[in-house]
Amino acid sequence: RENDWARVLQAAQSIKTDNERDAAPWQYWQARALEALGKKPEAASMYANITQHTTFYGFLAADHLGQDYRTLADAPVDRQQRVAGLQRVAAVQRAFEWFALGEREQGRKEWFRALTPMDQPGKLAAAELALTSGDPNLAIWTLSRAKAWGEVNLRFPVVHADLVQKQAAAQGVLPAWVLGVMRRESAFDATAASSANAFGLMQLILPTAKDVGRKLGISINTKDDVFPLETNVQLGSAYLAQMLTRFNGDYAQATAAYNAGPGRPPQWSPRQTLSADQWVESIPFTETRDYVQAVMAYTTIYDYRLNEGKGRRLSERLPPIAPNAKKLSPDP
Repeated sequence: RENDWARVLQAAQSIKTDNERDAAPWQYWQARALEALGKKPEAASMYANITQHTTFYGFLAADHLGQDYRTLADAPVDRQQRVAGLQRVAAVQRAFEWFALGEREQGRKEWFRALTPMDQPGKLAAAELALTSGDPNLAIWTLSRAKAWGEVNLRFPVVHADLVQKQAAAQGVLPAWVLGVMRRESAFDATAASSANAFGLMQLILPTAKDVGRKLGISINTKDDVFPLETNVQLGSAYLAQMLTRFNGDYAQATAAYNAGPGRPPQWSPRQTLSADQWVESIPFTETRDYVQAVMAYTTIYDYRLNEGKGRRLSERLPPIAPNAKKLSPDP
């Protein structure tokens, strides 16, 4: 945040643990520091180490090098034979019977017990079976058991595409952004209810839903009014549009506001214009920092998927963050 790149480099190089030192965030910031200090070949080498990651840092590293997002171009794997075999497994059949009876929790227990002895290809086939059976949330959680983070087509299914496209167009926001928020908020579980009393695909709290609903002419009285798919996506898309307008089209700040509330980003305003990656990295709330990085990466992935490989670069949606003239308190 202070552009003290010599200290950033020193901090990165002083990390003792190999796993932490080799993690994408530190690799990225070490490269940024090297680049700022005029050591471009060394920086390029470090950026290249993480360009295969389908993450905030991986995409930004590719942008610094001017490389394509190669991992997004991988063709889907044909798993039809393995999927057909799974459909004959008794435990998998029992899980689907529980789902058909409306006993989702029992079904999930049966499903994840069936996953335990499977190898990674088996778990990936199970994720595909869940997805083709209309349960993207189960597919995502199944994929997490396989730890196959590069399986973009399974990790980031395009869900409720027509509804998202319709509401995104009506509210004037990117459908990829709506999907990115939805993927992070609920992993496409339309019944999700958080401990913070946020509900549905886009995890809206009741006061926000009521406020946005009034502006749209939609009556929202109880949480049951927030869950229906079309209403939830309409309200969530409209709220995203409000945040984007409030922050003058700045996606990083609007995304932070969706998570932490619109009053927070102005409190994190820099003293002087700051690059967006520095601003995001210095968000003082770990949850919001991780949230913004995830949603911006997910938006990039969905933009690529919705536009058949012709989506925009992540860095194109991350303009520098200017100081807030109304901010009186010192930086946190």
